[in-house]
Amino acid sequence: MDNAFEQAKIAALNLLDRRIAHDRVPWFWSDQYDSKLLIAGLSEDYDRQVLRGDPATRSFSVCYLKGNELIAVEAINHSKDYMAGRKLIAERAQMNLVKLANPDLALKETVAGHA
Repeated sequence: MDNAFEQAKIAALNLLDRRIAHDRVPWFWSDQYDSKLLIAGLSEDYDRQVLRGDPATRSFSVCYLKGNELIAVEAINHSKDYMAGRKLIAERAQMNLVKLANPDLALKETVAGHA
């Protein structure tokens, strides 16, 4: 469900006196020629960023953290990190920073405490 539709639905419910917060993870995507830009979360107020992959390959992601909490993922041609990131951001997942830096691990495998 796209963000504009979801916000409109929540606004309408609030106008009907049903107090519902809009707490969805913001997301965005755009095709830029032969590249797909995918963003989940908001990368403001982060204190650390972790690059996953090599930008020279044109398939990588950047994870933004506040403490060890994943707050945003920006990906170029890397939909797996984007999709996993949306879920992990909503869960307020705490990340294992050493594992997070390893692009050979799936993003969900880099959560702190994951075996």
